[in-house]
Amino acid sequence: MRNHLIIGGLILGLEAWLGIGLFGSGVGVVCAIVFAILAIAEKQRRAEQFRNAAIYGLLLIATLGLISANARLAQRRAIPVISAVNSYRSGHGEYPASLEQLVPVYLPAIPHAGFTRVSRDFRYYNGRPQLYFAGM
Repeated sequence: MRNHLIIGGLILGLEAWLGIGLFGSGVGVVCAIVFAILAIAEKQRRAEQFRNAAIYGLLLIATLGLISANARLAQRRAIPVISAVNSYRSGHGEYPASLEQLVPVYLPAIPHAGFTRVSRDFRYYNGRPQLYFAGM
């Protein structure tokens, strides 16, 4: 059980830093199912296998929680960026070509979108103004 806790913790740490999301979710689902099946099949080690299944089920839940928290953070951080884009448009008659044009007049700096490596920066397309970030 200790090894599975360590593996689950390392995967969750990787998810929180890198932010892939699918890795932790996929490992969580597959391992939870495999260990649940093993628990049913192996009567002698049933409790141990169910504990292992629970560890990976919790990994899945924690990964989904990270995805949700990252998305909520990016939505909050997008509010001043969207406001700055709209202010720029009001003042110049067109949307900025890039977010960098908003600094320092409309924004002191462009905030990070999320807290993971994958979702760190906002991306902006000015053809039809869209602000987005790569979620987990």
